[in-house]
Amino acid sequence: MSADLSAGVPVDISDGPGGAALGITPGDRIGPTFLEFFTMYDSRRRLLKAGAGSMLACLSTTAAPASLPPTSAVSDSLPSRTAAPGSLSSTTAAAGTPASAREPDAVFTSDAYQPGLLLHIVLFKYKAEVTAEQKLEVQRRFLALGGSKRAGAASAYILSITSGSQNSLEGVGQGYEQGYTVAFKSAGDRNYYVGKPVVTDQAYFDSRHDEFKAYVGPLLAPQGGVLVFDYAVEAQA
Repeated sequence: MSADLSAGVPVDISDGPGGAALGITPGDRIGPTFLEFFTMYDSRRRLLKAGAGSMLACLSTTAAPASLPPTSAVSDSLPSRTAAPGSLSSTTAAAGTPASAREPDAVFTSDAYQPGLLLHIVLFKYKAEVTAEQKLEVQRRFLALGGSKRAGAASAYILSITSGSQNSLEGVGQGYEQGYTVAFKSAGDRNYYVGKPVVTDQAYFDSRHDEFKAYVGPLLAPQGGVLVFDYAVEAQA
């Protein structure tokens, strides 16, 4: 590769053959355009030679092309992954976390725990012998859970439950026949609703939902009879 080396800054190749591989010798001076190329080339060579840890320790932000912002500027523009305790975005106390590694049930199932709209999606795939009447009865019982209340509460803790039969045209339904979406105002309400196997103390889960699970379980296909997907609403159009 040829380059105009008649002006610019001295090149330091004292620690290896980086510049020599490009036809540059100690003491040569190169222009700013070629300097940028050489910097990237030599940085890659040193990275392979010394390892990522030592290379990152010795590089400064001036070694990057001028069009790139300093690393600190990029990191400052990203959302923090550390959330305050009890916030919906916290990932340290998901419903699947073992009880020994999370908050006590009284906190974990409180309606004030991780407030924010949370949707609980459930899909059912039934055994071949289950009748249409049985499926309607499952739907009736599931929707009735919308009126369930916590002990001593004046109103239901579930915001809404909707249900319908599969009617997708895309051919990727994987055999699921009936779907439900349950809306909660907090992760704590969802945790109280889910109950077993996440929460096993009867004082901290909805016994009506537990009874429903015992009813519908024998009707579901033995393989993949139920699919559950929960998400906290993070964006909305």
